[in-house]
Amino acid sequence: MSSVISVIKNRAGSGGQAGTSAFDRSASAQNRMFGSALAVSCLFFLSTGVNFVLGLYLAGRFGSSAEMDAFVASGTIPVFVGMVVAGSLAYPLQVNLVHTRQLCADQQVWEVCLAIAVIAGGLTLALALTAAIWAPALVALTTPGLKPEVAALSASLLRWQSPLIFLASLAVILGAWHNAVLNFLLPAGAQFICVLTTLLVALAAAPWLGVKAVALGSSGGALLQLLILTRGAARGLSMVRKPDFSHPAVARILIAAGPLLLGAGFVKTDAAIDRYLASSLPRGSISQLGYAWGLSVAVSGIVANGLATTSLSAMAAQIAGERLRELRDTFAGVVRMLAFLMAPVVVVTILCGPGVVALLLQHGRFTAADSQSVGMALACYTGLLIGHPLLLHLSNTFYAANDTRTPTVCIAAAYTVGIALKFGLAPHLGILGLAAATSLYYLLDCGLLSLWLLRRLGWKPQRETWRFAARMALCMAVTALAVYSVRRAIQTGAAPSALAGLVCTAVGGSVFASAAVASGLREPRIWLDGTLARLRWTRVAVEG
Repeated sequence: MSSVISVIKNRAGSGGQAGTSAFDRSASAQNRMFGSALAVSCLFFLSTGVNFVLGLYLAGRFGSSAEMDAFVASGTIPVFVGMVVAGSLAYPLQVNLVHTRQLCADQQVWEVCLAIAVIAGGLTLALALTAAIWAPALVALTTPGLKPEVAALSASLLRWQSPLIFLASLAVILGAWHNAVLNFLLPAGAQFICVLTTLLVALAAAPWLGVKAVALGSSGGALLQLLILTRGAARGLSMVRKPDFSHPAVARILIAAGPLLLGAGFVKTDAAIDRYLASSLPRGSISQLGYAWGLSVAVSGIVANGLATTSLSAMAAQIAGERLRELRDTFAGVVRMLAFLMAPVVVVTILCGPGVVALLLQHGRFTAADSQSVGMALACYTGLLIGHPLLLHLSNTFYAANDTRTPTVCIAAAYTVGIALKFGLAPHLGILGLAAATSLYYLLDCGLLSLWLLRRLGWKPQRETWRFAARMALCMAVTALAVYSVRRAIQTGAAPSALAGLVCTAVGGSVFASAAVASGLREPRIWLDGTLARLRWTRVAVEG
């Protein structure tokens, strides 16, 4: 599959029709895809809501204290390793399982999946044990500016969270199999159960264990998530006689994962560098940056994850069947939908970031000063809000063709620029400089991937694209004017910042939706049709 991008370039205008898939057997193919994406997004929204409640509890109980700094710092290694190992395998595994299912029996597909699980499980188990044994040294390496007592607490928390490295990687592999067979809801539902377990354990045990209860809940939730995914795959696992390490798909998956593994090992140091630099800034900087990052990723993830999950399987099937015209339509449709969903979020975040943070987090030990700092950092993460969803979709287009090298080269180049910006801006702008540097390298990466993709495929913007862009610009301008006017009126009346955040969010969303309908954008209707399609087809399945 390494030459698929070249095939696409040569046949971009032909629109081959070989192969079959449930996504494109009827005129409602995109409706089904968007409907499935909506269902996944709703479950992700619920997970984000539970995470928000957890963040609200942590903000009220711990604020931006030294204990909270220790907790955020302790997550650096588990999150980094999970993203590098599991994240590098998830995309090529899902794509190659889609391709393999079109050529092989289900038993062989499962034997391939189990072989990857054995390889990844052995690697991540060794890494988890290493993190538990060498926790103090790893904390000192990643956050050297912490005071000794805070560093000791962080090392203890890292030991409690080290099982996440192993459990999360296996959950990602099983989730990739479910997504490959278009059973999108189970992985999303298992993720919801995971975060809900974390919250319940934290609420129950925090009075006795403090912030350690959150670490314990995270590991317990990951274990429960893995058990749910395993139970959901029981029929498939029963077919397996032994892992098939010799199947060609295993080699393809590992070869495709190679660039991602190397690239992620470099790029996913982002959080570690942020915490390294923030550890030398005033107390509370690590946790404030963590709150802003968490809100940005949560909001963009609600929009991006559902579309990225469903469109990856759709595009992989279209590329495998050489249905290239459908590929172009799917790609363009997802880009337009992402722009439509993220535009009001960007406007409200830029114009009313501190008010939104005050609405969400300000209570207990989380003060108005924290809201101001986190809100300004959140506004500086605007580039991430735009770039994260778009970057997932652009990368998925290459991944669907089994090309993992191109996205890796682009993100590595952009991130290199980002590192220089972080070290240059942090001493002068603090956490705002770190957030702004992150935004800039996300946008730079999107630009590089877009140019590369258009050049490879020979696609050119259509007249409809320019009309869509003009209508979106008009809707955003109207929304910005409305939000700015409301914010000025509320500030003049000396109203609480939380009220400003609530009113501006409500006004921004309603004005943008109204402007979109009035300007003739098709996306509101497409989203509605996708919802109805999801209600009719509770599960999209690939046959044969």
